[in-house]
Formats: sequence, structure tokens, C-alpha cells
Amino acid sequence: MIRIYSHLEQFIFALVFLTLTGVFSLAHAEEISVLASVDKTEATLEDSIQLSIKVTGTQNTPPPKIPKMDGMQIQSRGTSTSFQIINSQTTSSITYSYLLQPEKTGTYKVGPVELTLDDKVYSSNSIELKIVKPAERSAQNPLPIFAEAEVSKPTAFVNEQLVFTYRLYRRVEARNFQLNMNLDDFRFYDLGEERDYQKVVDGIQYQVHEINKALFSTKAGTFEIPPVTLDLDILLRSQPSNRDPFNFFFNSNTRTQHKTIRTQPVKLDILPLPQEGKPENFSNLVGKFHISTSLGKKEIEFGDTTTLTLSVSGKGNVEDIPAPDPDFKDSFKVYPDKPEYKHWVDGTDLAGLKTFKFALIPLNETVNEIPSIPFSYFDPVQKKYVVLKTKALKLKVLPSKEKETLNAVSSENVQTLKAGDNVKILGKDLLPIHTALSDFEDQTVKARDTLLYFLGFSLPVFVYIAFAYRINMRLRLKHDVAFYRSRNAHRVAKHQLEELSKQAGPDNREFGKEVSKILREYIGNKLNLQGTAFTPAEVENKLNERNYNQKQVEITCHLLQKCEALQYMNSNDTQSSNQNLINESIDVLDQLEKAS
Repeated sequence: MIRIYSHLEQFIFALVFLTLTGVFSLAHAEEISVLASVDKTEATLEDSIQLSIKVTGTQNTPPPKIPKMDGMQIQSRGTSTSFQIINSQTTSSITYSYLLQPEKTGTYKVGPVELTLDDKVYSSNSIELKIVKPAERSAQNPLPIFAEAEVSKPTAFVNEQLVFTYRLYRRVEARNFQLNMNLDDFRFYDLGEERDYQKVVDGIQYQVHEINKALFSTKAGTFEIPPVTLDLDILLRSQPSNRDPFNFFFNSNTRTQHKTIRTQPVKLDILPLPQEGKPENFSNLVGKFHISTSLGKKEIEFGDTTTLTLSVSGKGNVEDIPAPDPDFKDSFKVYPDKPEYKHWVDGTDLAGLKTFKFALIPLNETVNEIPSIPFSYFDPVQKKYVVLKTKALKLKVLPSKEKETLNAVSSENVQTLKAGDNVKILGKDLLPIHTALSDFEDQTVKARDTLLYFLGFSLPVFVYIAFAYRINMRLRLKHDVAFYRSRNAHRVAKHQLEELSKQAGPDNREFGKEVSKILREYIGNKLNLQGTAFTPAEVENKLNERNYNQKQVEITCHLLQKCEALQYMNSNDTQSSNQNLINESIDVLDQLEKAS
């Protein structure tokens, strides 16, 4: 019985060994091939193209090299693997997915894509793509989604305020918005909150999302605002089947279509300010302004101070108003204070108020007024320079109540003084006058007294430095937006990731989207970038410009690509848990924060 079981066991082992040997031999003998495919060969500038590079015969390969194409953005969308055994024949493969986003019309050639494995180069087939302009909107051809951009007027002067408006019209459900607005050639400010409203266009009601920016050009010339691009996913729902009543509640026939909505470029002619009639010491202010002054005390004693407050308000580049330099000649000693600035939105204009304060000390008792202060600006509506002057303010300087007197005494001839003569004290100074010989005896200072003296003299200095640093930090956080964003970026991002980790089992696609959004917001806040619509390649360029470590740049871009790929995978396709992705993101944030 024992011998029979032993032979049976040996037979099973041999059978399994031969089977596995045959399987691995067949797998090893499988030829390697590279195949490129796309979901469409003709698309518009609004469409994206799914590119798949399938490598058959192995699952362990480096990423393939895709030739660069001018006018076409390429983004990685992750990988997927496959392994099959059919009739003792094995098939293994790995597929690399990419998203192609066209930027210009024309004909493009994709490939051949090359893959290097074991010092051998494998090439794929080539694919020809045709990119055309999107369909134009008309009453006969209403579009489901479109966008437009415009400025308040096509011609303006240097430093004149323009209003740039972006509107997105849609009548379909969409998500995953990523807006890219390039306004690098201008200074720009937000004009209030973004607006959402409904509007009827060509007889069709659209949901409109509107963004307004105040633009200021600092130099003359012809400029073009590049097209504003918006990447989004449109949700396409099919009608539920009437045969299955449960489809009414659980309709799984929903798919997404990636779109890139572009506006037309906007051209601007910026004119230089005229030389004719330009005031002396003109400070390039353009707009409409008002000026006023006030005096803290109109009656002071000679030697006392009063505060002169000068306020400039209006519409335009109020923040650029320089501090005036009052020419009070020999009448006053002037000590300027730090100016205060605040702004608000008045309709579609950026308005503001800038306040300057000066401490004035009269230099003589004959001063009876504060002279007027000139102020000039250029009015773009009237197309001429305007010179304003403040009113002269009356000031009464009274004689000082306390008169300072100087007592001059003549000393006797030192040779006439004899030992034992008394010294007559005529007066005392602020510090005591030493008259006894014992006051000049050598006195040893103890180490403890020296330490106490040192602490007593140095403590106020340290307290002053601490308070000055704190006040300066609070003012900088209040007025320096870039510093405020950078200082709080790490804390905010880490808190968001911790809150996200507490959610119970979110969908992997939404989870990847949220992590990607947090990372992009951190990078935008740290580098003072507008919006979060930037690709991993753009992040790599920005981090390299800031001299970040190359390894940290690669890790950051890889994590962003991983989050993007996660948004396009099913819940069972990802190989890492959500918590691992959170931990990896926190580690990347910590590394970037240390390097900043």
C-alpha cells in the first residue's frame, strides 16, 4: 500500500513538472511584437485621441519611446497587463495607454514607436491622424458645449485697465474641469467671484460659467492673449431599456468623453502714453483718481509733531501709486510712514484707496500753513493728463512752554586752587557728578553682575527683534499673496490628504481625482501659479526652473501621472490601496517642502 502511494505521488509530480515546463517553454518561445492603435484617426481640436501601445510576448518592459509631434500633447494614462492560456498556448502582453491632445490642425504621423529590450529594438506600425477645426456654432448647428473670451475694448493705453471675460456655455453634464488661462504678458486681478447663471443662445438655454479679470499692460505694442483651454469629461448617458425596469434606477450605460474646449485668441493694441502735456515727474498712473488731505492737529507747540494724511482713491492701478515726496523746503522735517492699500470691485472696474501718512515737525515758529501737494494722472477717456493739487492746510505753531537755558560759568585759575578748598556745585547733570575720591577706587565686578548687566541690556533688543519679526510676518501674510500661499501650502495640502484618508472606501476614480487636485493646488500655491490646469510636463518645467532636485521632480511627476491613470481605471485595476497613495503623496509633499 505504501509503495503504490509512493509511485502515484511520483507520477503526479512528474505530470505537473512536465506541464509547467511546457507552459513556460511556450511562453518563453513566444515572439515579441509591438502594435500601435488609436480609437479614432480623425478628430477635431476639441477631441482627444486614445493611443494604445500593446507589447505582446512579455510583461516586463521599459516604457516605449513615442516620437514627439509638434502641435500634439502626449499624456500617459497608465498600463494594463494580460495573460491567457488557450489550448496549452500562452499569450502575455502589456498595454501602455496615452492621451493625445491636438493643439493645431493638420496631418500627424504617430510612430513608429520603438521599444528597447535586451539590447534589441522593436518597432511598431505607424498611424496617420487628421486633425480638423471643430464645427462652428450657428443657429442651425447648436453645440452642446462651447466657450468664448473677450476684452472690454481692443485698443488701450499702457497701464489702462481692461476687463477680460471668459464664459463657458454648456447644456450637457460635465466634470473634471481643468482651466488653463495664460495671461503672463499682463498684470491681472480677479474681479469678484466667478458667476453661474443661465442664458438663452440661438433659442437654446445654456448653463453659463463666467470669469472676469482686470488686465493692465505695462508696455506698448501689439499683443495676443492665447486661447483659453478647458479640459473636461462629458458624461454621455444612453436611454434605459424599457424591457428591464431596474435600468430606471440602476442605469450603467454611462460613459465619459474627454474634450478640450478652446477659445479664439484675443488681439490687443496697447498704445504708449502721449508725450505732449506730460507733467514733470509723472508716475504712469492711468485711470480716474481723487486726492484729499487732512491734518491730525492744527495747533501744536514748537518742537511737537502733527500727522498729515494724504488719500488717493479711484479706478485704475491704484496699487502702483508711488509715495509722494512733499517739498516743504525749510518749513518742516518730514518722516513718512508705511502706506496702506485696499481695493474692491466697482461694477466691472477695479477700484482702490491708498493712504499715505507723514509726521511733520516744524523747523521754526513762523510756520503757519502746510503747502499744497501736486498729483497727476492720465485720463484714458479724455485722452489727456490731469494735474490735481491738495488744499493748503492752516497750522498754528505756538511757542514752547518750556524754555531751555544754558548757564555759562567761568572757572577760576586752577593754579589758585589749594588743597582743602571747597568745591562749589553750580548744577547737576543728568548723570551724577563724582566729587569724592572713593568714587574712583577700583571696584571688581562679579561674574554674576556681568551676566545680569548683559541680560538687562540685551533682553530689550531680543524682544524688539521678536516683535518686529512677528509684525513684519503678519503684514507680509496680509499683503503678499504669493508668500501667504507658499507659507500655508504644505499645511493645507497635508490636512486635505488626512481628511481624504478618513473617507470610507471612495471610488478609485474619484479618489485619484481628489489626490491629483490636492497635489496640483499645493504646487500652484508653492510656485504662485494661477489655477491647477497644468500637465505633469509643465510641473516638471516649473520645478526645474525653481532648482528643485531632479529626483524630487521625477517622483512628483510620476505621482501626478499615477493619479491621472487611476481616474481612468476600474476599481479592481489599481495595484495600490488608497491609503498607500495617501502616504506616498504626503512623503512627496514633505520632500518638496524641505527643498523649498
